[in-house]
Amino acid sequence: MDNSDSIIDIPNDDGTFSANRINLQTNTLFLYDFISDHVAKEVSDRIGDMAKHGRNLNVMINSAGGFLSSGQAILAELSRFPNEIHVDIVGICWSMAAIIALSGDTCKMSKFGLFMLHYPRWDTGDQSLAEHKLDVKVTGRLFDSMVKSLLSGTKISYSEYKKRMEGNTDWYLTAEQCKKLGIVSEIY
Repeated sequence: MDNSDSIIDIPNDDGTFSANRINLQTNTLFLYDFISDHVAKEVSDRIGDMAKHGRNLNVMINSAGGFLSSGQAILAELSRFPNEIHVDIVGICWSMAAIIALSGDTCKMSKFGLFMLHYPRWDTGDQSLAEHKLDVKVTGRLFDSMVKSLLSGTKISYSEYKKRMEGNTDWYLTAEQCKKLGIVSEIY
């Protein structure tokens, strides 16, 4: 495989530049921008290529997050990856990017990194009140089930997480705090 075929740039949903990319030669997924449906589709399309050589997957993260449904699709693909997944938080790791980071077999973080969890947020657009209430209920259940599963590898209990999320606040954590809570095992 020549080097030009091994790097796949993933544009934003509207076709504009994005820093998200996949390097098939190094088996690395770079989540360096918004996590969109297009990113989820590219991960889905390429994860088989990345798994077929029996190598581990590296996930580099410097992202403010993205769509819950896109992140859920990426998590589903990662859960089927047959080898180990190594996550490296090189900068910010917020929102859906943080949920994806929790899915790795190992996770390390730059001493300059910042991790953030929060409840899902969205624009209700032109929904009726009944539609909005149903969205809140369904999205809350979906998000809570993902978080319950992913927190099992950390020292954060689900009840502590729920308490931190009261009042719809963002929970920002430094690399040291992440290590203390078992989110990362190494700081560099």
